[in-house]
Amino acid sequence: MSQVQFTDKIQNVEYLADKINAQDLNELKAATNSKADLSILKPVALTGSFNDLIDKPAIGGGNASINDGVVSPDSTYSSTKVENSLALKASRISGKIPLSELPDVNLIQYFDSAQFSVVDGKITFVGSGTGTPSLPAAAAPTNGVVNDSANTFGFTLNPSYPNLSDYEYQINSGTITTVSANPISIGDIASNVGGVRCRVKAVSGVSSASAWLTNATAYTATPGLTTPAAPTAGIVNDTANTFSFTLNPSYPNLSQYEYQIGSGTINTVTSNGIAVGDISAAVGTVKVRVKAVSGVSNVSAWLTNLTAFIGTVQDNLTPLTSWYLDPSLSLTGTDGNNLVFNAAIQGGYGQTWARMDAEPNAIFTVQMDSPLTANGGALSVDPTENDGNNDVLLGAAWSRGSSNTNGRWSLRINGVSFNGTNKSFAAGIIPKGRFRSDGARLYFEESFDNGATWIDVNPTAIAAVPSTPLHVKTFYGDSGAINNIRYTGLVARID
Repeated sequence: MSQVQFTDKIQNVEYLADKINAQDLNELKAATNSKADLSILKPVALTGSFNDLIDKPAIGGGNASINDGVVSPDSTYSSTKVENSLALKASRISGKIPLSELPDVNLIQYFDSAQFSVVDGKITFVGSGTGTPSLPAAAAPTNGVVNDSANTFGFTLNPSYPNLSDYEYQINSGTITTVSANPISIGDIASNVGGVRCRVKAVSGVSSASAWLTNATAYTATPGLTTPAAPTAGIVNDTANTFSFTLNPSYPNLSQYEYQIGSGTINTVTSNGIAVGDISAAVGTVKVRVKAVSGVSNVSAWLTNLTAFIGTVQDNLTPLTSWYLDPSLSLTGTDGNNLVFNAAIQGGYGQTWARMDAEPNAIFTVQMDSPLTANGGALSVDPTENDGNNDVLLGAAWSRGSSNTNGRWSLRINGVSFNGTNKSFAAGIIPKGRFRSDGARLYFEESFDNGATWIDVNPTAIAAVPSTPLHVKTFYGDSGAINNIRYTGLVARID
């Protein structure tokens, strides 16, 4: 039979009946060693309740002490053994052992096969058997707020965990992420009830993660914008100067469509076909599409012309021979319509006007040939006589390339440069350029086949025709001549 062995304790204060004293411990040892067979207590310890040890009077306080180095029973020593031994001297007294007064011991070793947890200073028995002691779970956050418009999930914090970094969230079984803002931004996604959730994080050795707080109502994603099918079956009518098309059945109103000529203004369609005007327009430069609907649909793809519009070739143009001339200017050629500059006389630069004007909103043409061998002078159409060459409504000049068989037309419209593409052409071809007005718009077109076909030099170089007369002007400098100037639709100027 094993004996309880520890040095008798000394009573250094008066005996207190409601406390465990040194004298009581000495008597407990003596009684136990003389009468108790400790081997019979082990079965009791294995089945006893650890909770029996919770509410006991405080040990210590100057009345008695237990030297942990002396009270060291075998590994099967259990809470029930302590309970039975204490019962020899003291009856159960209601109370709680403060955490600060508990012995600094390995509880798993001392209380054989018992699992327990500590919450708010109280030891709670979990169960018999081996295993890792469980940790208490923190209370979950509360009051989840679903905002499907702002795509956020808000919540009320657990007061014991006041920092957002104490929380983590998960969206649709994705990565668990630390919370950085409240409400949590979840993005414009769809998520069923319970798909968005937030909880207090686990704290190692202290507490396990809380239960999840989840969204009580679903999130819906904003539907993506649809892209309608383009109109179809574009028809070029170069005689009537129109472009017609077949509507998308889902968009039956002409006001749901818009068109563009070249790189000009995009306008709402008002008729089918669209009035293009008597212009030259290359393939792909006249186009129509379904409009966008804000928040519902994008614009459709463009439907474009598959064949070119060719402006009317005006064969019966009249040589423009009436000009205000000064000593630096002369007219040459068979028809007397080549304007040649002698820059040395005027100090290098000058300007003059034709004695012919275009009436307000007139349909007219002014045409010229390139000089081939040099840069040409600038010809322009403008409502004033005083604008400089850089500020005219629409002006053009020939820019010779590296030889007499390549070059381009250079334009200015309201002070902005628009250059054509440098092109090569066969010997014997004379590049031509012309201003053309359809009464509303003013274009500059080019021809590299001696006037058989014409195209816009630059589709963006389109000017609105003002409701005032237009003057034909020329600017000259160290450059060459303007050859074969011809016109139709102009009227004699009244001085």
